[in-house]
Amino acid sequence: MTATSSVTRDGQAPAQQRASFDERTLKVGAAAYRIRHHALNMGEVQGQGYVGQALGAADMLAAVYADQLRFRADDPDWGERDRFLLSTGHYAIGHYAALAEAGIIPVEELDTYGSDDSRLPMSGMSTYTPGMEISGGSLGHGLSIAVGIALGLRHQGSAARVYNFLSDGELDEGSTWEAAMALTTTSSAT
Repeated sequence: MTATSSVTRDGQAPAQQRASFDERTLKVGAAAYRIRHHALNMGEVQGQGYVGQALGAADMLAAVYADQLRFRADDPDWGERDRFLLSTGHYAIGHYAALAEAGIIPVEELDTYGSDDSRLPMSGMSTYTPGMEISGGSLGHGLSIAVGIALGLRHQGSAARVYNFLSDGELDEGSTWEAAMALTTTSSAT
């Protein structure tokens, strides 16, 4: 596969390009509904969690995972996958729901959210959860990591894309703006 070839989320032919806009919109809307449902269930089982953030981010997560990201659900570490970095660790409940919706983790595992020995801790941890690219928590580090990953992928000749979910609070962090300014001066990352 060359760097210019087009692949869909499973690495196969670009079926998404053949689907009509209406079909894609319905697919994303249905995925967002299920992500919200999963998040509400997780919050109820655990009795806590940042459910409001998950409900607010469900449409974005659905659009990314159901329509844009190139990945293989059965191989979360596939080298040519697109990367989605959740910089805001407290949105993890929504991200877990999206990972389940995408088939990367089993839906049944969502019931273990926040429990001892779960792969789904309250704040996202990349060492525990398949499909979680970075551990979140410290405001302002996500974009710097995303820029570094994007530069590294381009240096390797990869066509993989990097998405970073930022919170409004992170926009007050100097490291976020330093990463943004560095990206604008580095043509190899665009």
